[in-house]
Amino acid sequence: MADVTPSSPSFDSSTTQHRNLVLTVAKGAGIAMIARISSKVFLLGSQAFLARTLGQADYGLWALGWSVFQVGTMAAALGLPMGVIRFGAPTLRVNRARFRQVVQQILALVVLSGIFWGLALFLGSSWIAGFYHKPALAPVLRWIAIPLGIAAVLRVVASTVQITRVGLSIVLRDLLPAIFLGLGAWVLTFLFSWGIQGALWSLALAQGLALGVALVALFVLYRDVYRPAAWTWTFFREVLGYALPVCFSGLLFLVLEWTPRLVLGYFRPVNEVGIYQAAAQTATLPGIILFSISSIFSPVIARLAGQEGTREQINELYKITTKWSFYLSIPPMLALLLFPKTALGLLFGSSYMEGSTVLLILALAQLFHAATGTVTTMHAMLGRQKALVIQVSIGALTTFLLNVALVPSLGVVGAALGGALGLTTANLLGIIYLRRALRLWPYDKRYGKGLLAGGGTLLVMALFQWTPLPRLWQAGLASVVGVVVFLALLWWLHFDEEDQIFFDAVWRRVRRGGKAKTQA
Repeated sequence: MADVTPSSPSFDSSTTQHRNLVLTVAKGAGIAMIARISSKVFLLGSQAFLARTLGQADYGLWALGWSVFQVGTMAAALGLPMGVIRFGAPTLRVNRARFRQVVQQILALVVLSGIFWGLALFLGSSWIAGFYHKPALAPVLRWIAIPLGIAAVLRVVASTVQITRVGLSIVLRDLLPAIFLGLGAWVLTFLFSWGIQGALWSLALAQGLALGVALVALFVLYRDVYRPAAWTWTFFREVLGYALPVCFSGLLFLVLEWTPRLVLGYFRPVNEVGIYQAAAQTATLPGIILFSISSIFSPVIARLAGQEGTREQINELYKITTKWSFYLSIPPMLALLLFPKTALGLLFGSSYMEGSTVLLILALAQLFHAATGTVTTMHAMLGRQKALVIQVSIGALTTFLLNVALVPSLGVVGAALGGALGLTTANLLGIIYLRRALRLWPYDKRYGKGLLAGGGTLLVMALFQWTPLPRLWQAGLASVVGVVVFLALLWWLHFDEEDQIFFDAVWRRVRRGGKAKTQA
């Protein structure tokens, strides 16, 4: 692990190395964001299509099954997607034999884990359905068990690709499954009228086809990756010692995210699960930004963590990525906060607009989540996964207790409050721990510019609510104008050095492209 003690040498932010790191993160995050936005659009489109086609009752069953699929996939993956980055990134260019060993042994582990968890869900489906007093859930869970293990293997393969090709990894892990799911749902659910059975078939086919493409991509990218490597039991112990706490923290994050749906399914009618699902998916749309930044940030930090005297570099990147995550999330989050009914009606239909209060609560929590930046990635890549488990455990427990207390009386609003407060608790504990244990802190005076620009943007966007335009036009124009106003205010307040480095690089690329077209 990197030397992250206070005695690390100071880091001159004007160095060429700093400039290169900023450009690496910025370019990689930009590519990742494009891929992630595309995948999110397809996935949200598929979910919206299913919500409209299946109706609230069957979509509620699908939402419960989807929740179990997400939790089960995380469990089956065992934290190994992060493990392959943590152990593979430092060895790729310096010890190819070791890299092959890392990839092959981790793939072997995830295949075995996927088989185990898939069988466990298949055999336990009737018990889970009985627990929820919903017999119709049992066949849904049995179908979910089929793609569960496949999805876990896909995550590890995609994370291996992520070491050198962030955008491609997101295409493999998120975009292709979303496209295949959407196409399958359209054909089987709509054209063939198979209902929820068609949706479940689509999920299984989507994960299987995506894994096939990912395995081919892995071979093309790392030609020798399937050549025999020297396996050791020592590495199995080493990687599991790292990955299991990461897996547990990931599962706890899923508990944070999916507990409200599961508790709703137990205490309330199934249609309320569908309403919450629609609002939650809409609220997490701007989360694409943080995910994209984390995708490139994790291999960069993994490489730095293998070097001595890199605390200042790590801390500076922590500040920059957190700032970018917050800045870029402000305009879309403000749009959701100001026009929640419009967003839900546009994406899922008018019957889901009653979830607008839920969307408001969850959007505020997601904005705070963006403001804490890559804190989870920092813990995982710096070997602080056990501390992460403790923090997320407290957040998950908060979510569960609040949901059990609030959902019976408040329904979807209680679920949203419990989920939002649990996520906020986990994030707060994470940044406090890094501050106290490693003296890593993501905030400085640069954050003030974002707060001022965000406040001005909020005022301008809010004015559109008093215009005589239809609500959809108000939301659309406010969103576009909000982005322009936010960037203009940041420019007026003066871009920071790292922002200027990025925009200069973009401008040079645009000019080169223009010159090439002129010469052609």
